[in-house]
Amino acid sequence: MLGEKISFKDEAPAIYAACFVSLLAFLQGMDSTEIAGFTAMVGFLKDFGYYDETTQAWNINTNIQLLITCMVSVGAALGSVIAGPFGTRFGQKLGLMLCALTSMTGSAIQTGATTLGGLVVGRIFVGMGIGMATNYILVYQAEVAPRQLRGVLLGTFSITYTLGGLIGTIINNATQGIDSRWCYRIPLLTQLVCPALFLSCAWMLPESPRFLVSRGRIDDAIHAHRRLHGISAEADELRVVEMQEIVALVEIQRASQKNKSYLDCFRGVDRRRTLIAIGLMTCQNFMGRDFIGSYSTYFFTVAGITDAFKVSVYSNLASLMGAIVAAPLCRYVGRRMLLLPCMAGCFVCLLIFASVGTAMPDTLVAGKVLVAFIIIYYFLFTIALVVVASTMVSESASTNLRFQAQSVAVFFAWGEAVMWTAVLPYLINPSAANLGVKFGFIYGGFGVLCFIFAFFCVPEYHNRSLEELDEMFLKHVPARKFSSFVCTGEINGRTVSEEGAVVKEALVEHDEKAVV
Repeated sequence: MLGEKISFKDEAPAIYAACFVSLLAFLQGMDSTEIAGFTAMVGFLKDFGYYDETTQAWNINTNIQLLITCMVSVGAALGSVIAGPFGTRFGQKLGLMLCALTSMTGSAIQTGATTLGGLVVGRIFVGMGIGMATNYILVYQAEVAPRQLRGVLLGTFSITYTLGGLIGTIINNATQGIDSRWCYRIPLLTQLVCPALFLSCAWMLPESPRFLVSRGRIDDAIHAHRRLHGISAEADELRVVEMQEIVALVEIQRASQKNKSYLDCFRGVDRRRTLIAIGLMTCQNFMGRDFIGSYSTYFFTVAGITDAFKVSVYSNLASLMGAIVAAPLCRYVGRRMLLLPCMAGCFVCLLIFASVGTAMPDTLVAGKVLVAFIIIYYFLFTIALVVVASTMVSESASTNLRFQAQSVAVFFAWGEAVMWTAVLPYLINPSAANLGVKFGFIYGGFGVLCFIFAFFCVPEYHNRSLEELDEMFLKHVPARKFSSFVCTGEINGRTVSEEGAVVKEALVEHDEKAVV
């Protein structure tokens, strides 16, 4: 197997490529926080809400609030369905370009919308772009990153996402006072910047060597590997080993899979891998992602916090700090060592602020506790369920089924998000259930169950190549023994050197052509 040494000079193209594609996550972060803020803006409420004579303030009908927030999840679920077959056929590079075009279309439609119908159509397109981004960005990063830096580079998705969220709340805070529809149109226009920048440079991206191998394009895979991982003598030596491993594991997996359909994600050893990915995505939803993404600013307003937009800025700053801290820790500490304690911290924060807010309603102490523990919760949630969970989802699937398994997991996530975005307005809106801080008991209770799942089912992927993970899953290694298991390269009597022998000849041929 590959050694621990890494040459940053050789790996620079792979590092740049992995960071560059995370640009598309910026829009996802911006959209989630901006739409959460729109429902607390007078200019937006004048267009899509109503004036409540009882409270002498602008408000929004629960059904309209639900429609606006829910449609992005519907679009994301649809985008994840499209992403699987499109990515399998055309690869991540074209998939990422389609994602950028779809996102720009959605933002442009929303900006120009003057009716609820136009806004909803725009929300669906933006959602489709988000669903595709969650598939393609993480898959591409997982497949091109050197294994020693895979956790760090996958973490750039979350850093960019939370940075986009922070910038979105800052823009909202700056435009909220505009007494016209430009209070929300200006934030929507800013969503066009990152997709446009990505499209201007996307043609330079190398395709994933693992995708090319899965399509039988060995020569193209070797060329892409050289572009990503350097041409020095050391890089050539590592390339032989890595390409042999990739080809070998693809062939071994192919022998155990009837085809590359969605049903194969739930057959044999791939069933376990797919269920881990679905479970981690489910943990995100059932521990509060949709509250953070769609309703936090509105919740702060109805909870009586005097400056809801500033609290949202602080909370998103805490998320950004969590993402920045988590990315390097994924390399040095490991996935499970971050995931489990931070998940425990999340549900403790939820239960504490719900308990204090229920026991001491409408008091200064309860308000301070709410703000303090929400900020801590944002920080821990980002580490465990944005950075670590998203990283592990993209690492869980086998090479031959990575697009399909990622697509299934993301579809489940956004399907669950539709449910939560449908339920949350009725839980927190004063005109409906008006649970207030008590919703923390709901998420906190689910958080305990999510922690139990993660403890018993989620393995440690730290410092393992994707091919080593393939071997351990094929050998049915228990989750808690992944960190100590010694990989041998032999599976069912077949070895990497035997299955990957064809690569040596192709490498020699390719290098000779490169010299000429």
